[in-house]
Amino acid sequence: MSVQAVLFDLDGTLLDTSYDLFNAVKHTHQALAEPLAKQRIDLYPIYGNGVRAILTATLKRIPSEQECQLCLDYYRNNICKQTQEYTGMRQLLHKLATYPLPWGIVTNKPEKLTHALIQHFNYHQQAACIIGGDTTTEKKPHPKPLLYAAKLIRIKPENCLYIGDNLRDIQAGKAANMITIAASYGFISPHTNMADWQADHIISQPSDILNYV
Repeated sequence: MSVQAVLFDLDGTLLDTSYDLFNAVKHTHQALAEPLAKQRIDLYPIYGNGVRAILTATLKRIPSEQECQLCLDYYRNNICKQTQEYTGMRQLLHKLATYPLPWGIVTNKPEKLTHALIQHFNYHQQAACIIGGDTTTEKKPHPKPLLYAAKLIRIKPENCLYIGDNLRDIQAGKAANMITIAASYGFISPHTNMADWQADHIISQPSDILNYV
């Protein structure tokens, strides 16, 4: 089966957004005068679940709408302070362009936040498609966002690779009949057994993707 396109999750796969996300959490706790017992890496399994889930874990209660908005506003205003590409990612994207293989982004992050990051890293001129969490009526693990991405780039789903660092990424990719790759360099808890996800491949660094295209 030939690979004709590569699709990436965003947080924990294309970009390490954990520092800015955690700073937003710290700001919220400070504003609420609430102690923060968690460290940045403790929240790896939760970062992709949204502000409410993150604050529920750190506050140990369900946050109010105002508290969620406080965190979200801080993150939105400081979204690219410490976020960075994973080592080797820029070189990988350049390599894909020389093949040439189109690549795109399919994330559960809302479109506005996604595009803020994309603009900062100048991906908007390179990516064949950018699908946010509110682009379609469903989010991963539903396959609809991935199927929509394949439709936009006019590549059959079975000829697409999808790379992600969360079980829902692999579930969505499999449901869309794509080749799935689990990124162990991403937001992975040390207690996670990625083999249980049953991805087609597991990689430890971005350049490993070249082994499958």
